[in-house]
Amino acid sequence: MAGKIFINGLIGSIDDERGIELIDVVQQVRSQPEATEFEVHLTETPGGVVEVGDDIYNYLVSLNAETPVTTIAKGLCASISTKIFMAGSKRVIYEGCEFMIHLPMLSAQYLNSNELEEATDEMKKLDQEMVKFYSDSTGTSKEAIYPLMRNETYLTPEQAVNLGFATEVKTPLKAVAYLNNSKTKKEMSETKLSTEDKNWITTQIEALSKKFFSSKTTKETSETKKVNLVLQDENGVEVNFTELEDGATPSVGDVATVDGAPAEGSYIMPQLGNVTAVFAEGVLTELIDPEEEESEEMKALREENERLESEVTRLSTAFDDQEESMKELQKNFLNFKKQTNSKFNLEVENPKPEDPKDEPVNYAKNALNKLIEKRNK
Repeated sequence: MAGKIFINGLIGSIDDERGIELIDVVQQVRSQPEATEFEVHLTETPGGVVEVGDDIYNYLVSLNAETPVTTIAKGLCASISTKIFMAGSKRVIYEGCEFMIHLPMLSAQYLNSNELEEATDEMKKLDQEMVKFYSDSTGTSKEAIYPLMRNETYLTPEQAVNLGFATEVKTPLKAVAYLNNSKTKKEMSETKLSTEDKNWITTQIEALSKKFFSSKTTKETSETKKVNLVLQDENGVEVNFTELEDGATPSVGDVATVDGAPAEGSYIMPQLGNVTAVFAEGVLTELIDPEEEESEEMKALREENERLESEVTRLSTAFDDQEESMKELQKNFLNFKKQTNSKFNLEVENPKPEDPKDEPVNYAKNALNKLIEKRNK
């Protein structure tokens, strides 16, 4: 089984733009443990960070030592991407691909003259290393490689093969629908078709049938035309299915990327009838139909989940009420403690003197005292 590795866009990360890193390539390989060979698809890769490109190249070379690796260039393959392309023992370049080689470039910001001189020396060493690498890999002399790289040369697919960069050129299949209008419908209806015309019509019908129904009636071949299918989820995130049969819809086992990295997690696809596509390490593992009847087990789990959520809400409310009661009790306790610690004395130290005027008059006692006084006289 052939495993597929997709390298699309920038190599490495520059400023705030994240590109393909070594870890992305390793994860794609690890997600296909049954692969007996690998196809590395470089699509619209303008180059990027030299160190990251070297790391990816070295990893693919080590992989190639155990599992055959074929590199395939489409659209654009430039700068350090061309070195990654050289990792394949078989290197296929598609017609129309722009294959560009050049010497490494330096972004010299905030360098003084001494630092710039040192950086220039390092760049010259790197130039020599790159020229030697391409010369050794392609079999083309350094004297031929160096001026091509110095001039930022775009090679045609045929030139890439002739110079040893690629091993073969591949032409994408194109669907052809042709109608010979040399005769009007009336003439066609009145004229008997010749054997040659019948054979031509039969050939066209068979070609169209193979084109639109090959996924159901024939086995997939390496010559099948591939399209780059991009679907958006409900949040506008683009899910890129980089390798699909022309006109096919995504199915379990297809590989996709999001922002250049292997797709991961769930995405609701409005273009597929709001089907939920589930990915793991870039591989489509499940398609969940929103109208799919709920199983008894799932229904029981959902009801149990709802019951638990209701119980959690009840307990949370009870806890809040208990917390309010504790706060009130704590407040009352603090007030009581404050009062018991007060210097206020409940006993009256200086009682208010009674007003003599308020004392009751004892008339009997007064009368007795007057009588005693009278007898004594």
